[in-house]
Order: sequence, then C-alpha cells, then structure tokens
Amino acid sequence: MASGLDPYIRAKLLAFRARFRGLVFLRGFCCGVLAILGGLLILSLADYLIVMEDRARYVLSSGMYLAAILITWIACIRPLLRVLDNRELAAMMEREEPVLKSKLLSAVELAEESSDHESELFRKQAQRMVIEDLHGLEMGRLLPAKLVRVWLIAAVVVVLVTGAMTAFSSGRTLLVRALVPMANIDRVSRNKILVLTPEGGNVIWAENSDEEIIIQVRGPKLKEMPFLFVEWGEGQKQKAVFKPATGQAVEDKYITSVAVKSQDMIYRIHAGDAVSRRYTVRSKQRPQIISYEKLYDYPSYTRRNTVTKKEDNGNLDALVGTKVKLVLYLNQPVKTATMRLIAGSVTNNRVFIPINAKKWELNLENEFAKEGNDSYKVDLNSTEGLENNAPVEYFIRAKSDEKPKVKIIQPDSGVTKRPEFIIQIIGEVADDIGLEKLEQQYRVNQAEWKTVPTNYLSGSFPTNKVVKFGWDLLDLDELKTNDEVETRLVVTDRGGSRLTKSLPVRIKVDSEVLTDNRTRNKKIGQIRNLVGSIEQAVKATEKFLNALPEDLKDLKEPKNISMATDAIDNIRAAQGAWNQAVDE
Repeated sequence: MASGLDPYIRAKLLAFRARFRGLVFLRGFCCGVLAILGGLLILSLADYLIVMEDRARYVLSSGMYLAAILITWIACIRPLLRVLDNRELAAMMEREEPVLKSKLLSAVELAEESSDHESELFRKQAQRMVIEDLHGLEMGRLLPAKLVRVWLIAAVVVVLVTGAMTAFSSGRTLLVRALVPMANIDRVSRNKILVLTPEGGNVIWAENSDEEIIIQVRGPKLKEMPFLFVEWGEGQKQKAVFKPATGQAVEDKYITSVAVKSQDMIYRIHAGDAVSRRYTVRSKQRPQIISYEKLYDYPSYTRRNTVTKKEDNGNLDALVGTKVKLVLYLNQPVKTATMRLIAGSVTNNRVFIPINAKKWELNLENEFAKEGNDSYKVDLNSTEGLENNAPVEYFIRAKSDEKPKVKIIQPDSGVTKRPEFIIQIIGEVADDIGLEKLEQQYRVNQAEWKTVPTNYLSGSFPTNKVVKFGWDLLDLDELKTNDEVETRLVVTDRGGSRLTKSLPVRIKVDSEVLTDNRTRNKKIGQIRNLVGSIEQAVKATEKFLNALPEDLKDLKEPKNISMATDAIDNIRAAQGAWNQAVDE
C-alpha cells in the first residue's frame, strides 16, 4: 500500500475487506453445508424409496461428495484466495455507497500514482473530501448480514432436518448408508429380516458341509420368496432361494441350505424391500485325530518292557493288568476332548488332559483290570465351537493270560524202541506271554511220574518254540525188557500259576541188553563204546569227503596235489575208524 494514502482511508479499506471476506466465508460455509447435508438427505430419500444396487449407491455417494467439494471451492475457497488491492476495494465500496461514487477511487489512484500534472495540494484536497464522506460510515450498514441471510436460513433448515432424522434409528441408518455407502448396514425398509439360524448371522461352519439358514421376515406380505446371494473366492457367486419352514411355531419363517466351501463366504439376504447386511461364514476344518500314541506298561510278571506304538487307529488291545496311556495328536487346538466309554449298555465319560492345545492324554488302568471287550469314541470340541462329526468307534480289549500249550510231535505213541539208541524227542511249546519252565516227566509201568534229572530244559523260553533233545533210556536203572515207558512235557508260564502237561507218549522197551541184570552194565558199556566208535568213523568219513574237490578230475592238476594228499590221509583215518567199530 502506497505511503501517500491517508491512514484513515486505509483503515476504512481494510475494515471493508475484512467485512467482505467474512461474508464470503459465511456464504461459502453455508453452501458447503447445503451441498453435503442436502445431498445426504436426497440420497437417504432415494435409498428409502428405491431398492438400489450397491454399485448405484457408490456412484451416487461419490457424485454427492464431488458436488460438495466443487460448490465449496467455487463459493468459498476460491474467493478467499483472491487478493484484493486498494483500487478494487475502493471500487467495491463505491458500488455499495453512492455518496463515494468517483471520489474514493480517484483519491486512491491519485495517492498511488505520481504525476507531474497533479500537485500535492490537489491530492490532499481530494483525500480530505473523501475523509469527510467516510466519517460515520459503518461497514455493517455498507455490507449488511442480510446479504447472506438466505444462505444462513437454508443451511439452518437443512441442519434442523438432518438433526431431526438423527433422532430416529432408521434416519440415522439412512444417513450413514448415504455418508458411508460401503458400511455393512441393513437397508431401511418396511420388511424386517431376522436371522434365527445361525444366531446373529455371522458364524463359523465346518468346511464341505451343508448348513441351514433360517430367517423370519416381518412386515408386509411378501410377493415372492426371499433369497440370498453367496459370494466366495474371486467373484464367485451363487443364489439360494428360501422356502417356507414347515413345523415352525412362528409364522413367516423361511429356510434354505448352503454348501460350505473350503474358503470363507459372504452372504446377503433379500426379502421384499429389505436387504440385509453382509454376513460372514468362516470355513474351518472340523477337529480330528491325526494319530494315536499308545504306551503299554505290562504287568511285572511278564518281564516285558514298556511298549510305545503310534498308529492311525485307536484300537486298544492289552493283557489284563496292563496300564495304558493314550495320547491324541490333533489337527487343530481344541477346548475339550472326551472319551465316551461304552461298556455294554452303560456309557461313561472320561476327560482327556491337555499336554498342549493339540496334544491330549488319558491314563487307562481300570479299563484293563478284568477281562472284557468294550469300545469307545472320542468327542472333540474346538476352540471355535466345532465338533468332530461322527467319531469312529474303537475297541478296548482286555485279554487274560492264556494257558500255555505243549505237545509231543515225535516219537509217536505206542512205538517199540531199543534202549541202545538215543530216542529223539521233538515237542512244540507256546504261550501268549512266555514260558518260565519246561520239564520232561516219565513213568514206568503206570508208576509215579518222575522228572528227568537234566538242565537242558531249564530257563525261560520265548512265546513259541520247537524243542529237540535226546533221551537215553539206559539211564533208567529200573528199566527192563517189555516194560512200558510213558513220557510227557510239562510247561509253566511266567506268571507261575498256569501249568500245562502234554499228552503222554507210550514207548515199549525191547532189548536183550536188559534181560540179564548180571551182564547189564557190561553190555551197556560195550554198546556205548560201539556208538562212540561209529560216531568217530562218521566224522572221519565226513572229513574225507570235505577234502575232495567237487570234480575228481581236478585232483590231476599240480596245484591240487596237497588236496589229494589230504584226501588220502583222511580216507585212511576213516578206514581205521570203521575197522575199529567193526571189531567192537
């Protein structure tokens, strides 16, 4: 601002500018309020009267916001950004006050321009005349508030109408839907939709299942059946139509079913002029058991170590008295895990103890206290409320310790044997746990049973075994020709309480050695020497045969001379052994 302008005139110009900018701001603010609130009211009315697609509502709300921004820019922001100099202010004041016409602008121009044609005295005289006219001039009279009265009244009316709408829940809903078109809110309508199942609409369901949705529709009678749209994945959409629910105590109930996918889904219900909010279905796997870990602690008498098995089935099979720990490995965290123990017509519940959210254990002892064949199922309840569907039934089998088995395979009963030869006895023994002791017993001519004094059959045996041993009848001092000898095998299990005897085998003795007691010991010695010589001759013969090559022609080869020499030496030894056996 030039220094030649009188301070009084400058102050009046500044006061006029402040008054003008204030009125411009007030008018612009009212225009903005009218644009945004008026647009909301119009959109709310349209939303109530017309069932619009979401896309149409998005476009209209975007247009409302754009119009409000443009109006506010044109009516408020842009005028305030304009810079007004003294000449423009003077011209504007002259338009509002006719007394100042051609005076104020001239005085301002003379003060701002330096020219040799006008004298300094003339400039001051012009400013004094303007100052006299400015005395008593009020800016409120020059720019009265009535200039923006219409805008103020319109804005107040719109604000009052909007405030009145907010006093009602439906009005607030309409305004929010217009202000935030993407908000997940039910449409305001005459019909009302109430989701009965699932309660509240939002739900977690098991994947790959068929679930029912039950609704109740209040309000005017429907002209067509309600329906819903299900959306999942990228743009995949499916329509499901409701049908009247039969057997319901309340009228206006409708039911439909949806197939739950492996992905989360969103569904929205349409009934009459009502459109529900978007409900979310979270798809989750049902809780299930991945594997079973079974720890068997057998009774001490079995001398078995603790056995751990990890299997994909839950069948439990153990000996009576066994302590079993069952550990479940799950596919997801669960809130509870319960065993339904089924014993005949009685069902008892046993609660698993959590090791962690996905690993639960249960100790079973009473279930194996006595012999029985029960079953069980495991009920799982996940942290999100899902249950395992149709749990598999597994057996719990407690078996008693079986009685051991034993039988003699050789020799056959009723045969006649010469005691000069060793009798080969072959037997089979078996037990489900293991054998503690195996004995051979015999009796002569129906006398008392006696035990063979030998250590060959002592010591523990595995569960199944074929036993072979030789029995020398000449060791029986009381044996005579034509006697009948019976023998049997006796087995005892590891528990020590179960003993089994095999069927006896009868052997008739026929030998000249046992006819004369005076020469008995001498003949027995001779027989034993003969048997020893024969055994020696057999071994020598085997050594000779082993020394020979596979092909006898190879003996001609120079490299096999030592082999031929060994074979000759061995045949000589074998010949000598056989000669000795013959002599005896």
